[in-house]
Amino acid sequence: MGEVEKDLPRVVIRKGQTGPSIQFNFQAGLAGLDEAKKSVGELLGLAKDWLNYCVASLQYSPIFSGAGFFLVGHKITEDVFKFVDEICISKEETQDEESGEAIFSFIIHEEDVNEVAKKMETTGQMIRAAESLSRSTLGSIISEFEYFLQRFVKIVAKKNPEKFYDPNEKISLGELIQVGTLEAIIEKRV
Repeated sequence: MGEVEKDLPRVVIRKGQTGPSIQFNFQAGLAGLDEAKKSVGELLGLAKDWLNYCVASLQYSPIFSGAGFFLVGHKITEDVFKFVDEICISKEETQDEESGEAIFSFIIHEEDVNEVAKKMETTGQMIRAAESLSRSTLGSIISEFEYFLQRFVKIVAKKNPEKFYDPNEKISLGELIQVGTLEAIIEKRV
């Protein structure tokens, strides 16, 4: 990439990892702006980032949760069903007329109960995890909002640091040595 290309707004999409990733840099477009406009641009970008996160969370959380239920269903039908079907004494199949679902009931030996319980131990927790995914969306949005506020205050503090610390406050030599620089102390206080 040439020197000129680094200054252009850019979107980078990576494939072939454990999961896809997307990065973008629109800050290059702010290079010619004065500091006040740059700060406003950062704040607006931050607000838009949080809003997009909320929309994506609400839009895709049911899909993620559905994928979780699909994986649990697959594990039950592929692993647990086959296992219980192989060791059962007998089984009975009925049809739920209201939902149309097939219901299988397996009778197993008493000595196999522990083995079946071990096999099903994680399956029940997988169902619980899939159910909690959709419930955790609200907590995730609240947590992301706290992160948004932290970044918001940081941008404002960089523009007006005197609003966040007392310029007449005394700093001990020990604190300066521990933190390293005056800028780092201001950053820490902010």
